[in-house]
Amino acid sequence: MKKELAGIITGTVINICTFAQQAEKPNVILILLDDYGYHQMGCYGSEYYETPNFDRIASEGMRFTNAYASAALSSPTRAALMTGKYPTRLHLTDWLSGYAPPQNATLNVPAWEKQGLEDKDIALPQKMKNAGYRTSLIGKWHVGKTLPGWDEVLRFDGPKKGDECDGVDCHRVEQYTDSTLSFIRRSAKSGQPFFCFLSHNAIHTPEYEDAALVQKYAQKAGSLKGGFLNPIQGAMVERLDNYTGVLLDSLKKWDLEENTLLIVFSDNGQYSPNQKRGASPLRGSKVTYWEGGFREPLLVRWKGKIPANSTCDEPVIGHDFLPTIAEICGFPVNDITNLDGKSFAKNLLENPSNKIDREYLCWHYPHWHGEGEFMGAIRKGDWKLIENFNKSMYFQPDAFELYNLKDDLSESVNLINVYPEKAAELYQNLVEWRNETDAQMPIPKYKTYGSELLQIHSSNIPVKALDFTQQENLNFWIEYDGTGTYLTFRNGNKTGYYVKVEDNGNYNLQMLINKNNQEASSVKIHINKQVITTLPINQTSTWTKYTSENFQIEKGVHLIMLEYAGGNLEVDKIAFANQPLDLIHDGEKPVNTSLLINFESEPVFEYTIEGDSKNQLQTPIIIENPCQIGINQSGHCAYIRSNKDLTASPKVPAWNSNALYIHFKEPFTIDNSNRYLHIMHWKERLLNQWLVYARANDTDQYVEISRGTCPAPQQWFDMVVDVKSKFDQVKSLKIILDGNWGQSDAIRYYEPTNFYYDEIEFSNQPAERTEAPPASFWEPISDKELFQVYPNPFSGQLNIFAHDKLIGGELFFYNLFGQIVNKDIIHSNLQNYHLGNLSQGLYTVSINKEGKRYYQKIIKQ
Repeated sequence: MKKELAGIITGTVINICTFAQQAEKPNVILILLDDYGYHQMGCYGSEYYETPNFDRIASEGMRFTNAYASAALSSPTRAALMTGKYPTRLHLTDWLSGYAPPQNATLNVPAWEKQGLEDKDIALPQKMKNAGYRTSLIGKWHVGKTLPGWDEVLRFDGPKKGDECDGVDCHRVEQYTDSTLSFIRRSAKSGQPFFCFLSHNAIHTPEYEDAALVQKYAQKAGSLKGGFLNPIQGAMVERLDNYTGVLLDSLKKWDLEENTLLIVFSDNGQYSPNQKRGASPLRGSKVTYWEGGFREPLLVRWKGKIPANSTCDEPVIGHDFLPTIAEICGFPVNDITNLDGKSFAKNLLENPSNKIDREYLCWHYPHWHGEGEFMGAIRKGDWKLIENFNKSMYFQPDAFELYNLKDDLSESVNLINVYPEKAAELYQNLVEWRNETDAQMPIPKYKTYGSELLQIHSSNIPVKALDFTQQENLNFWIEYDGTGTYLTFRNGNKTGYYVKVEDNGNYNLQMLINKNNQEASSVKIHINKQVITTLPINQTSTWTKYTSENFQIEKGVHLIMLEYAGGNLEVDKIAFANQPLDLIHDGEKPVNTSLLINFESEPVFEYTIEGDSKNQLQTPIIIENPCQIGINQSGHCAYIRSNKDLTASPKVPAWNSNALYIHFKEPFTIDNSNRYLHIMHWKERLLNQWLVYARANDTDQYVEISRGTCPAPQQWFDMVVDVKSKFDQVKSLKIILDGNWGQSDAIRYYEPTNFYYDEIEFSNQPAERTEAPPASFWEPISDKELFQVYPNPFSGQLNIFAHDKLIGGELFFYNLFGQIVNKDIIHSNLQNYHLGNLSQGLYTVSINKEGKRYYQKIIKQ
């Protein structure tokens, strides 16, 4: 035991003048814990983690129930503490080193200008020093290279995995406590008030502790390494708590309790990679944007000033500490530009229920991390909205989560579709806040398809209000009507198409419309972003064709945009043509159109999902799905993101979490010519089984046709189903992966994952297909059949199947101008080739060997 601790533990009274009775300004000790979760203290309900000394602080001071870190990970939170500002405003929104997103990520991180604070921004220690305080930083800094404002520094940003540790105290808890006591003793003797920032490295990884202490927690109920009830973390917490007790005893012995403001806080939620639901009442953990990512324990004690055993439910956040300490210690902060923090001193000293003059709190993470990625969030009153940039920036569904924290603290029920107007209100606030704080946004890696206002509710407030410059083939709100499909326009919707006009002439817009309400409505027609005319729409009881007036249009490519106002409007076909067309609901397609958007399903044997394994066109057809659907970024595969039954928390069944439904316009006969259903799929994660169901008509129950064991993950696999063994006709299909069938009856929960579908078709062949062509493909060999290129589900990667005689040949990529933009060597029959050096565009692929050049189809990056 170090010298400074020895006297305390043996009971020796150290002769220190009673500074607390002499000084007017309180001493301040700010204890910051690392990766310490809300639920890891007894005073916050834990029966697993033992924290008698933290609980003692709570009983002698104030416990906050709605205290938030300014970010869900370390460096941004620490930067906010030192500056009083949102990390977003500082452009320091990730830990200092950050991670590069994986190659298959759909977004890039923004240009990160400031990987560390500048001296001028570090206000807290410098202002404390200017106010007459002795200042000390002990422990982790992690916000930059320089240390302005600190009189004394013992800096150690934490051990790394594999580092040699001093005994079991790898995170130097004892050393930090010893140095803190030494600083307090010397400061008290000097007669100056002191400010000590005791910034622990515990309980951050690497997780090391005394084996006997770890075993104590491993024997407790629910204990799981890497989980919320983590036995190594339990031992680390106990060490932290013990030495916090030493500090508390010292302050009492030295008669400093009544003039020392003591604050205990954490930089972000618990690190728990194996669980996102569990022992905590809060969902999520470090880096996530659920409450477990940044709602923290906050204890504040100042004996005689702050009521003992009191509770404050008012939301506060990490960058509030600077103005709060300033108000208590009596130094100004009005010279700090763009100070975001609000003082909660009156909550501490007058009334815990005092309201802070603030409308909402926000968080922003435009980065990638192994535990979470590309998120934003806002809390306003009891409501909280989370935005997933991976989805929202590509106008994909399920981009938002809305929760009422008062009724649903565990964030188990997403209310986005129940209270869309509340979501719209919060989203508008979030966008305004990002603009005001100059937030850096993620950068899309691929083309973004969307309209200026994607979704408008009756309040006329946009849920999503993102500007995108490129708009191609947009057809939002596709719904299934039982006999075909159609587009439903909501009030305020826009949708746009690029049209190539071959010749100058007069053109009109023709629409097949059904409108079952009496509201006055109209469609504005924009050409190249200018309103050309407005088409009034009357109430109809049947599908009716409306035709706009003729426009004089020149040859070229034009943007046609439709904007609807007035109730709901069902549109079956939209045609742009220079002659009258016969538009019939569920009828044949007219010809000779410059543009025809037909929302009907196709005849049954054209009803396939066609994709990359044959370099086919982008024609996925999915009519109904309870979860997210979309086109993956390589452009040719349909995918489903599995969902969760959030109402079944904490146990969530895996089955039906990703059911794909396919409905045919009419039932069709199954005979020997089409009895085998082939389903080519690819999945992100190892799964149990697949099942296929069918029904003969809309009134039948789904009946299982076949099931099978799923293969290894991340490879294409063909499920072959003998439909005729159960059905002579089929109206609908249901496909499920990720089942819970087999040896166990237990309900299982899986994290969401991606499922890609490449081709779904009927045939007379029972043999399983493969992604690569069959062996007979190579015989006879011709110059144009020596290799094939198949994009895999993740954009930016190719699978190349080459003939033996081409191994060792040079692989070339040519742009549209015939210039070589990249090359490689063919090393084997099957080679995965990453296109990381190629920008978006079209390329021709060829192999050159022994003077011969063999060309392949154009590919799209």
